[in-house]
Amino acid sequence: MTMRLKIRGRRGDWFAKVEGYEHRLPIMWAHDMNRNRITTNWMEKARDHTGHMRQRFVDYFEPFIESETEVVVANSHTPDGATNSIKNYIGVFRVRVAAISPEIDLEILDRVAHAKDR
Repeated sequence: MTMRLKIRGRRGDWFAKVEGYEHRLPIMWAHDMNRNRITTNWMEKARDHTGHMRQRFVDYFEPFIESETEVVVANSHTPDGATNSIKNYIGVFRVRVAAISPEIDLEILDRVAHAKDR
């Protein structure tokens, strides 16, 4: 049985605190998932004032190219992600980082945990 972990984010932060983890994990969007992949489509299109946030994502994933790490996946209030405001967390997933440029491309290996209900 997959465990349930408490996941907490902060408004405007692209990383979340996960119960039992020492460091914050990046938040990826469910609408960017396709079968066993999560691929962003917004890194190159993001607004100038979020450049430092995009760089934090790149800095997080870069050491894991062609290796594994974990991410949090969340649902947006709008299904197409137009607002990218977190509706709820789905869980923690183990991924292999395939690429970080021009977009982040992750292969989903398995689900580590479900998100605890609030």
